[in-house]
Amino acid sequence: MTQDKKFDGCSACHKMEAFSKISGREKQNLKLGIYGDVSKTIPSSRFYNDFKHSQDNDGFTSREPMDLQLDLGNICNSACIFCSPESSSTLGKEWEKLNFIEKSKVTGWTDDATVQKFCDEISTLNIKYIHFIGGETLLIPGFLKILQSLDKNTTVGFTVNATVWKDEVIEELEKFDNVHLGISVECFHKVNDFLRYPSKISNVERNIQRWMQVNDEWTISLRTTPTVFSIPYLYTVYTFALENDVFVESCNFLEQPEFLRPTILAKPQREESIQRLQEVADSIETINQSPNSNIRDKNNVKAILKHDIESYVKYLSEADSESFRVPEMKRFVETIGRSRNMDIRDYFEHYDKYFGL
Repeated sequence: MTQDKKFDGCSACHKMEAFSKISGREKQNLKLGIYGDVSKTIPSSRFYNDFKHSQDNDGFTSREPMDLQLDLGNICNSACIFCSPESSSTLGKEWEKLNFIEKSKVTGWTDDATVQKFCDEISTLNIKYIHFIGGETLLIPGFLKILQSLDKNTTVGFTVNATVWKDEVIEELEKFDNVHLGISVECFHKVNDFLRYPSKISNVERNIQRWMQVNDEWTISLRTTPTVFSIPYLYTVYTFALENDVFVESCNFLEQPEFLRPTILAKPQREESIQRLQEVADSIETINQSPNSNIRDKNNVKAILKHDIESYVKYLSEADSESFRVPEMKRFVETIGRSRNMDIRDYFEHYDKYFGL
């Protein structure tokens, strides 16, 4: 890795970079002073000696952690169709009933004793940033207690689905100097209700506005997982972000399930999505954003959004079609729809036109 060699484990990030989208790999490297040609910028990083030590010692390091990503478990009240039981207990129960999986289970470790042990141990470390994942973070036992144990100088990051509100958690978050809040939404269109079942986009939008009023100093990002059904309306997320001066972020181009990727659309079917995204990008009067820039630079929100939009334009314009996956998508979506007494056609008006009767 110090020689910028590509590994299979980094394939999702390299795919993003191929379409000029800022990847998780690049975001993390930038924290270390690494960008562009890794083989040239690693030697200038203040962590260079630590990298060499790790390279020479089978990956082991003598450094204590500075950043943590903490998986709290899969307790979640949402059953997003692109998610998995590992991240949603509600989806797991449904998949078990549909015989997609043999047995669902609720995962987590946030019982009082374990949380207390974790809080005691973390207090001995100089943690700069901690990012919580779930599940729906606000519903997971132990989240509040961990927040209460952290120093106010710790940067806290987490993502919510904008269907839950916990006053006691919000009050505790107010003590931190830096909070990175992700809010999950696919688009400001009724198809979001189908994708992020059982949420209602009217309630989600109302809660997004509520979150934005909590603290002007927080860094807020709309977190998206674009699929074949949301990509025609992705422009609505960027329009909202521009109007409200917030970021848009996604972990990667959808890997799983493969049959929900935007690329199952044939290229002619992508044209309307491309046009709408390009119109939003063209409306932003700013210089092009360097892919090595800090994507949470509050002084550069518009330029960062413009760059991100253009990466999706490039992706939709150039990525190969995977339309051979359409039959599998239809079987899955229509099975899920029957389970929920929902018809995708009531939410996605292009369904029959794009995919046939």
